Amino acid sequence: MSYILFFVILINVSLFADCKMSNGKTYVSIADNTETSLFEAGKSLSTHKTQDQDGLGTCYANTTSAVLKSVIPGSPDVSYIHAALESSTNGWSQNWSDGKNQYVKNDGSELTYGGFFCDTIAAIKKAGGACPSKHSLLENKELVNSNVQLELMKSLGTYFDSVNKVKNDPAKLQKLKSNLAKVIDTVNLEKSKVIQSCEAEKRKDLPLKKALDDTIGLELINLDLSEPCGKFKAEKFQQILGAKSIITEDRIKLVIPPSLESEFELFLINSKIKPELSAFLKKDKDEVLNNTIFQEKLGSVVADFLNSKLKTPGKNAVCPPGSPNGKIQVDPVDLGTSFYNGILLQKSDVCNAYSENTAIIEAVKNSNIHQCIPETQLDEMLSALAPIMKIGEALDQSLINKMTNPLSKFGGQLKDMLLPGCSKKENLIDLKNLSCGSFSMCDQSQYIDLSNTTYTGPKGGCYDFGSARAIVRMKVFNNISSNRALGISVCTAFMDNPSVRTNFCRTPVKGIDGHSLHEMTISGYRCKDGKIEYQLLNSWGKYNGCPVSDGDKNAAIECSLDKEGDRDGKFWVKEDVLVDSTNEISQLVNKASP
Repeated sequence: MSYILFFVILINVSLFADCKMSNGKTYVSIADNTETSLFEAGKSLSTHKTQDQDGLGTCYANTTSAVLKSVIPGSPDVSYIHAALESSTNGWSQNWSDGKNQYVKNDGSELTYGGFFCDTIAAIKKAGGACPSKHSLLENKELVNSNVQLELMKSLGTYFDSVNKVKNDPAKLQKLKSNLAKVIDTVNLEKSKVIQSCEAEKRKDLPLKKALDDTIGLELINLDLSEPCGKFKAEKFQQILGAKSIITEDRIKLVIPPSLESEFELFLINSKIKPELSAFLKKDKDEVLNNTIFQEKLGSVVADFLNSKLKTPGKNAVCPPGSPNGKIQVDPVDLGTSFYNGILLQKSDVCNAYSENTAIIEAVKNSNIHQCIPETQLDEMLSALAPIMKIGEALDQSLINKMTNPLSKFGGQLKDMLLPGCSKKENLIDLKNLSCGSFSMCDQSQYIDLSNTTYTGPKGGCYDFGSARAIVRMKVFNNISSNRALGISVCTAFMDNPSVRTNFCRTPVKGIDGHSLHEMTISGYRCKDGKIEYQLLNSWGKYNGCPVSDGDKNAAIECSLDKEGDRDGKFWVKEDVLVDSTNEISQLVNKASP
């Protein structure tokens, strides 16, 4: 009996090992624990840049741009802002010649919020082709502030509403242009003052006192004073810092004595790292912060200095156990990073005002030169300029012309501002050979404009689950194996609760936060423990809402991580969960390809 049981187990294991997928004609066996992704070197999405729709509601356009990159020869980066503006029907085609229509109503995103994959392809084709993202004002920047894209769309829309009200009155339009020129001149003057302050700050001596304060403070905050080592360490720091500092469980007050600062500066000089530190501070901030080798060198110096001050804890205490000579040991990398960040923060305090624009905008508002400009108009101008400053665009005569040049259609005006270069037909990528197909899990013919898509789906009702799963498998295998990504419309409740069942988004989901319908990109598949999983590319930035902490982990999702262990905008999802949450899957095929 035991032999028979053992034989049955072997059969089950062998069946469990591989996954089966179909290309529509033949079934293919996928070895367990293997994966295929378009992000692999040499594949169509290997150079894809992380996208963040950032409040604009452009998931359909983000997906369209990613799929286009995988289909167009040469895999160019395609602008999702251009795709969203072209496909939108709210305001894009309206005629503004009478100057009465208004764009901004709610949060400023209604122009781009919501859309469909194949409709977007049809709109881009009608516009003359896809626009490379290099022509977009927004898509080539590292946007530190969230919602900058939405802020810019809203503020420019509000400002352009004012332009459109006076566009048929040459005198008023000229006055608006003159006022804008004054505002930009004053902004540039204030920005110049800030830059001068930054340069002066860079020339100051190294702020060792501030950096030591931050570093020691961080060490003390992390201390557990209930532990013997923690208590001993606090006592030693108290001796180093002197009576003016307070170190208790509920309060930490640090006062760095001048003697300690001088002692550390001498320690730095003797370590031959201070000149190197000074040189690094003159370089690009990101380059400095990302230079882990230098941080470790500096961290080692800081750690050695603190260890030299934290003497042997005594005959019966070694903190932590195993420390050489009984000295308290600290992590040099952590200390170096915090110390270094403290120096940079101290030296960039004034410059932070430039990145945030707050001081500059307030200075312009209070400037005497603008007392003749109506307050409402000044606010509209500054609101429009502030996000442009955040993304680092020049405030010059060219910008003045763009912001005071009313076009016949509002959409054209906005596109001319946000997408310089996309209005030129010679810059666009021809898509005439592309065919778009939409495959729905349930009958959606009453909702879909069949003129823009090849629609496939059941005639009434929905597919059964097995048929839907087979459709997804077939489409994924056929496209991914041909180096093409796919678009997928999903109900995202599964991202918060993997046990939710939506029956292809037909079952209302109660009590689950997040989007109801969302578009993402399928970029790969794998076989894991005998089960198929799909790789999804999201458009919520690098961190994409994917749960990584133990308390938040989702049984249906595995976050994709980069070499540094950070999320990279993608995740793997279990097949059955995704198929149940799938409303529609879309594909692009190049009819000119062999």
